[in-house]
Amino acid sequence: MPKSWDYMTEREKLENLRQAIFQIQSALNVITSDLDEGWEAMRATRTEVAKITKDVATLRALWPKKYSRTG
Repeated sequence: MPKSWDYMTEREKLENLRQAIFQIQSALNVITSDLDEGWEAMRATRTEVAKITKDVATLRALWPKKYSRTG
């Protein structure tokens, strides 16, 4: 069973704090890495959607009857 904070020495308190900070840093690194991956995926998806939108606009301009929105 862990000691109560009041009964720990200063050295034990500092060690506990050091471990807690290390765990927080590790968790933040994982979160920021996930965010970076998600952001890059979103950016790539937006680029692909923009290309598709441009292609659709080109098709509509070239063949307005065939690719009209009304059918």
